[in-house]
Amino acid sequence: MDNLLLCKFGELWLKSDQVKNKFLIQLVKNIKGNLYRGMVKFKVRYDRNRIFVSVPNSDTKVAIGIIQKVFGLVSVSQVIVVDTDKAILKKSVLDLAKIQLTKNKTFAVRVKRVGKHEFTSQEFAAEIGSWIVDTFTNKVNLSKPDVSFNLEIRSDKTYLFLDTFSCVGGLPISVEGSVIALIDSKEGVEAARLIMKRGCKIIVLASNISQLDIDYLKTYDPEILIIEGDTLDVDLIETLAKEHRCKAVCNSESVFELSDIDFKLNYPVLRPLI
Repeated sequence: MDNLLLCKFGELWLKSDQVKNKFLIQLVKNIKGNLYRGMVKFKVRYDRNRIFVSVPNSDTKVAIGIIQKVFGLVSVSQVIVVDTDKAILKKSVLDLAKIQLTKNKTFAVRVKRVGKHEFTSQEFAAEIGSWIVDTFTNKVNLSKPDVSFNLEIRSDKTYLFLDTFSCVGGLPISVEGSVIALIDSKEGVEAARLIMKRGCKIIVLASNISQLDIDYLKTYDPEILIIEGDTLDVDLIETLAKEHRCKAVCNSESVFELSDIDFKLNYPVLRPLI
């Protein structure tokens, strides 16, 4: 039996429709690539500004962990899909509440709608809350509930879920081109991660990097290329940048330790830790 995961993106909403659509194509490609390399069976579809991923029950936990590391996404939730019919929704919510709401647990109901309906989100959330109170007598707590019932109503289908897992946000890797990431310390690893979060595909030139750090970076992009070499070798940096069509170089310098590397390279130098 497959489970359905609802993936939401954040910063992409700030882009124009043309740019957003381009970024979404890359985001879906990244999700597919990471799940494939994580050896998870999946199906992905995009529908009205939401990305849905279908995975086998046995792979759900692994899939959520992988998706949480995909730059561009802000959350992922395992959802139950039901028809947008009040009788069906009432039964589904109460069945779920029967399992989740033990004695004295508080709850909240959050409703979001896409499309036209005969009710507002707030009105329907209040109605669902009354179903639960009348059936189980548990109290409502909108600020810090023990259980949160979330419904996303999208025309004739409603997606019901409890837990929302945070993702890393940012922009999809590759939408801003490629960058040479110079790593010779833990700070270099963090600088590389931050520049990836801004949509850059990194090619790592490392003079001091552990397998643990490599594995860490590969949780975000399993295809990262790691090249061992001198991070101060300007000729090597420029050769790699040209070979991989990079737009810039990234390092871990702070405002207190700026070098003159800008004057030696024919590429912009990005300093995410500054």
